[in-house]
Amino acid sequence: MVFKKGDTYPQAFKQARFVLKKKPIKIGWSPLGKNKYQYNVVAIANDDSKSWHKI
Repeated sequence: MVFKKGDTYPQAFKQARFVLKKKPIKIGWSPLGKNKYQYNVVAIANDDSKSWHKI
């Protein structure tokens, strides 16, 4: 999925660095919510779109 701002998901989770409270975190696409990462992304919404996206 590509958003208007140019990010492509779920690849962006592997390419970008995510920080929470000044500490790096591991975030990733996990549609079933399996604990593969510290933060598991189960859905993505785009407020620029009129419908939900599937990855």
